[in-house]
Amino acid sequence: MHECDDKVVLVTGPTVVSRNPVTHPGGVRPLMAVNRKKELGHLVNVVVFSSRGKRPAQEMMAGGDLDGDVYFVCWDRLLVKLVYPVIPVAYKGYKPEMEDAPVSEEIDDIIAFILKNDCLGIICTLHTALSDFHCHISPDASFTLNNAHKIFLKECSGLGPMDPSCVMLSFLASYAVDFAKHGQCISFDNWKDMNSEMQKHGWPDFLEKEDKKSYISKSVLGQLYRQVDENFNESFTRMDYEQSILLNYELEADKLPKKYLLTAKLF
Repeated sequence: MHECDDKVVLVTGPTVVSRNPVTHPGGVRPLMAVNRKKELGHLVNVVVFSSRGKRPAQEMMAGGDLDGDVYFVCWDRLLVKLVYPVIPVAYKGYKPEMEDAPVSEEIDDIIAFILKNDCLGIICTLHTALSDFHCHISPDASFTLNNAHKIFLKECSGLGPMDPSCVMLSFLASYAVDFAKHGQCISFDNWKDMNSEMQKHGWPDFLEKEDKKSYISKSVLGQLYRQVDENFNESFTRMDYEQSILLNYELEADKLPKKYLLTAKLF
């Protein structure tokens, strides 16, 4: 159940449930919402998963463990009918290369190690780029999870996020998201070959890596990116850093340089 205009609405029927971050298609689960208002009517804006089955639904979503995860639930039938079930990945039998944590009891050493080695954002960005790159041509079935970090397809595989290299990055992301908890840092050696190949082939234009080689993406993300109103984008990004300071802070006019006084009055 969820709140809508101060009313509690019971959702039943086909839904799509996922959580963030989820990078493998199998982490987006088509589920059936059922009416258990009698037993669970006191719960609002939460997801209650079934305890039956061989594998918990939340664990299929990149190893969700119900420790405060925020879930996405969609019951819009126009969208739900477009989602088909994909077998979720069970990351077993593989251990990524790790960086050794500092042997220290000093809190500043530990914080510095976390800030230096937190690579979740890098992995997810590379996963997005690789998924976009592998959207064409025919697949090559010779790759496995154990060798995907060593071998990169020289041409597009046509598998998108199901490409073995993307599956590998999905696993690394699911591990890296809890880095601050378990302290085991994913080594750059796990994805350096894939990162080097992306540098060689170029990054999708929607990532806006202006200082690097890029290509025009034909995926949905690329199409949406290029459909953004260029005039709006230009006017929005025209606001420079100095103007943003004026918008976010109350500054005394007598302390501002004269060239900023007119801008301050405008906002």
